[in-house]
Amino acid sequence: VITPYLSKLLDLGYSFCATSGTRKHLVESGIKCEQVGKLDEDGPTILDALKSGEIVLVLNTPSNRGDSKRDGENIRNTAIQYGAPCFTRAENIEAVLGSIIGVQLKPQGLEPMALQELHQ
Repeated sequence: VITPYLSKLLDLGYSFCATSGTRKHLVESGIKCEQVGKLDEDGPTILDALKSGEIVLVLNTPSNRGDSKRDGENIRNTAIQYGAPCFTRAENIEAVLGSIIGVQLKPQGLEPMALQELHQ
């Protein structure tokens, strides 16, 4: 569902990383993606990448079973701790990625606005 968005972001110069299972799916879908280790694997893990600032946005949709549930919670907590926005629901991910793509393709004339300004 989100791979078309990822493909557009890749064309805009964004890069992606994922753990092995997700990376395999993305690569099979034509999305170039670096692999990072799961929490229990040797070497650099996804948490290390978050802590170093290499990851600036997290799209995390764990299966909520066993290790996946625990790992997802650790990933989300680390993302929050290090200031990386984290999205877990498909509809939210689609909205965020669509917004990023829209801003990248049409950046002129956009300025930040407080929600309170909309209701004045």
